[in-house]
Amino acid sequence: MRCSAAVPAQALLALDRTTDAIADLRRGVALARSIGDPALFLRPAAGLLAVDGDDALAAEAGAAVRRITGTLSDGDMRRRFEAAEPIRDILRWSR
Repeated sequence: MRCSAAVPAQALLALDRTTDAIADLRRGVALARSIGDPALFLRPAAGLLAVDGDDALAAEAGAAVRRITGTLSDGDMRRRFEAAEPIRDILRWSR
């Protein structure tokens, strides 16, 4: 199972196979959690939040975004990261 379950999940959503997409995204989130890399976690978390999110996942994803932005010393890099659509969505959902 890839951590980036977001790509096949997008295809499943396009085919109206929402239940299968959610299952793939949940597996991706679980795998990314077990690895402990916040960057790997964000893509499946953003996908899952978009279709079946909850407050706990939104808070966890928001914390992962803050963890990453805290390591970005270059302001331009930080702004570009925060401008990415999945990151903007996560920040909106985690407030």
